Amino acid sequence: MTLLDAHIAMTHQRFAFIVAHMRSGSSLLSHILAANAELAGFGECHISYRSLDDLATLQKQIATSLGDKCDRTRWIFDKILHNQIDIDESLLASEHGRFIFLLREPAPSIASMARAYPSWFTDAPMQPQIVLKRAASYYEARLKHLLYLSCLIADRKRSLFFTHNELLHRTQDVFRAMESLLDLSTPLTETYDLLPTTGKGRAGD
Repeated sequence: MTLLDAHIAMTHQRFAFIVAHMRSGSSLLSHILAANAELAGFGECHISYRSLDDLATLQKQIATSLGDKCDRTRWIFDKILHNQIDIDESLLASEHGRFIFLLREPAPSIASMARAYPSWFTDAPMQPQIVLKRAASYYEARLKHLLYLSCLIADRKRSLFFTHNELLHRTQDVFRAMESLLDLSTPLTETYDLLPTTGKGRAGD
């Protein structure tokens, strides 16, 4: 048993990551997971996971936002949408971790990014064609990194892949697959409440 596995076993809590890209449907998925009694999370915490301390930071952020629900759940989760957010190989290899890969087709993803971020995270107006170019560059680089991460995990029992379209149109199949991945005794549901972070910046929503 590694130091990481020993720590997680002691805290009786496992960790899951939504590994996706911007405008992929990850906010919807976060709300669906957060509505389940066995999971605690709220969206994007912007933490790089390089050590045990970073998992503790995730727990603290979730507890601050959601209160004592964090202490009662079997799983805590975060979503990661950017290549600069690191996940250490020890976490990718841990038996206590699960990874949900969510992708959306390029055309609607890039168009949605251009509508959502017309200045592409700057304060200055930007030409639409430049925004589209930056969105396409982000999307391509992100998919390459997601492939890299999936190869490091290399364990289908600890990871799951589905698309935005499947989440919307094959919802029950996707729910059953996630329930199996996370060994949930409480079924996932399409009904969810808004979170304290819903609609607020820096939460990836």
